[in-house]
Amino acid sequence: MIDVKNDLSPREASALYHRFRNFGIHRTTKFDEFDEYWIVTEKPTDHLPPDMLARERNGRHFSIVSRENLERMLEPLRPPAPEPPPPPKKATKAAPEDKARTKVGKAILRNEKDILIALAALELLIDEKLNALKDHFPNSDEAIAQKNAELSDYEKLRARVDEVKGALQKFLAGDSSETKTAKSVKTFTEGVQEFWTTSHQYVCQSTYNMGLFATAVGVCSLAGAGGKMAVGVSAAMVGGKSVVDAIKGLGKKFF
Repeated sequence: MIDVKNDLSPREASALYHRFRNFGIHRTTKFDEFDEYWIVTEKPTDHLPPDMLARERNGRHFSIVSRENLERMLEPLRPPAPEPPPPPKKATKAAPEDKARTKVGKAILRNEKDILIALAALELLIDEKLNALKDHFPNSDEAIAQKNAELSDYEKLRARVDEVKGALQKFLAGDSSETKTAKSVKTFTEGVQEFWTTSHQYVCQSTYNMGLFATAVGVCSLAGAGGKMAVGVSAAMVGGKSVVDAIKGLGKKFF
């Protein structure tokens, strides 16, 4: 759930948090209407104490963020801009991707900066998710089992990110072959596919999870290995659908 405020004083911020907290305390039915409550302000939040900007209660998160910071957080989720048409042929220096032979190699050389930025964003998103899971202590056996399953899946995905990032850095530095790097990208893409196949139920339960997954798909796409999933998400967004609706409509076996 998201509320938008023009400005927010410490007193108002505290009142909103207590309203959020008391909502769960005084409910007579299960508290499942939302899992995150965000307050978006038009003005900066520098005047607010840090402990007011992010809190957690019973596995649900309360956050205060300025519109500027929110736009910065969502920037990695934007689809890559369409490539401009090639300029007229003339005697110029060859483009970096001309040095590569494979689709993946050309994509890596062409999108080097965007790929590294997307990987850095994905690392931060996964680390934040892992920290939230480790700080969550469910009571029921079913909830504990789901937490452990999510931890395992996100830790595997995090390891895949480290592996492909290392492979890309070696390739760009000239310390690894294009063929070996293409295999690493293929392995990462298969890891994202496996993550979706085993985890799509709880990926679709949270906008944060879906944003994280869309970033992983974006890395695959930038590296030339996005497949049907990247096409589906990008086409849906261009057509006016949200990332949430796009991902929910893909199905378990879309890859």
